[in-house]
Amino acid sequence: YLLTYVIFAVIYWQACGPCDMGCSTYWDALFLSVETMMTIGYGVPDPTFESCTWIVFVIGSQCMLGILYDATLLGMIYQRVSAGGKRSSTVLFSEKAVIKRVGEAHCFMVQVCEMRSKQLLECHVRCYVYTRPWSAQDGPGTEPGFSTRAHDVALHPLRLDDPDDSLGA
Repeated sequence: YLLTYVIFAVIYWQACGPCDMGCSTYWDALFLSVETMMTIGYGVPDPTFESCTWIVFVIGSQCMLGILYDATLLGMIYQRVSAGGKRSSTVLFSEKAVIKRVGEAHCFMVQVCEMRSKQLLECHVRCYVYTRPWSAQDGPGTEPGFSTRAHDVALHPLRLDDPDDSLGA
């Protein structure tokens, strides 16, 4: 911010004479630069700058740069406060899973745990099973139901029962 104030103050100081901006010293130009970037308002004799139209583009550039700085700073603060990368390491999955037959369906059971005391809002867990169908080309000694060929990989989304997966898989 400070460097931008100083750079634009030099431009305004050079333009003070021909553009009648009402600043006789560098400090007046620096004040005008801060006033422009913080969008406080203008204390210049000619707020429409009719005698010097090119200064309007300089002022507009400084305003846009100020908005960009504000958005960047706000985004950095939000990213720091939210800390999504650290949050993902506090969600743990069990090391072992169970496949249980319930009626005609097979259920894949795994436990998910949140380690922090603050609960996650709108938490969604998605699970997928990667399988390879068994074929006769795999040869003897291959366990039925699974293939060793890499190009036969199939992806199957799983549905959650508890809590109910109302969004679908």
